[in-house]
Amino acid sequence: MKYRILTLIFLFSIIFPSIEDFEGLMIKQVKVKGNINIPEKRITGLIESQIGSLVEKEKIKKDFTSLYETGLFEDVKIDLSKTNDGALYLIIVDERPKIKKIKFAGNTIFTEEEMTEAVHLETDSVFSKAKLKSAEESVRDKYYEKGYLMAKITPQVMIDDKTKNVEILFNIDEGSEVLVEKITFFDKEKPAF
Repeated sequence: MKYRILTLIFLFSIIFPSIEDFEGLMIKQVKVKGNINIPEKRITGLIESQIGSLVEKEKIKKDFTSLYETGLFEDVKIDLSKTNDGALYLIIVDERPKIKKIKFAGNTIFTEEEMTEAVHLETDSVFSKAKLKSAEESVRDKYYEKGYLMAKITPQVMIDDKTKNVEILFNIDEGSEVLVEKITFFDKEKPAF
């Protein structure tokens, strides 16, 4: 059993060399794979490791963090391979979807412009579920302020996996306006008649 485990560890280290195997090699090429909407130049501009610099473990960590913290990517991987005279630095990204279109259906109380302003979403910005939830709540709040307490907002998201573009349709059932007929104030010291 121990022999099998040691063999697997040895094979793993041969097939998947560690960063230390590349440390000190000069980067001869920097390539990006997986990008659809974000230009390669923008991605490579976010990292410290460039053509002509040496492979350094700390720089790679910073590069990874720098790319991931932009919020533009679901996933980031950095792969190194040896070339005849140095190293190939490959950045593999999985982009977050980009908002391409925002539409509304069922709204009669507010104009399209008022609705667009209420959602606080912009086309060509990065899509996230958190942004969608916030937009849904903003639309609901807008209706509540006008007395439409029964308004139902149902966002529908269509993602094109090839282009990483998102279309958002807010389906709105406005319900009816809630009117207050009577307000009674009670004072615990004086009986109400």
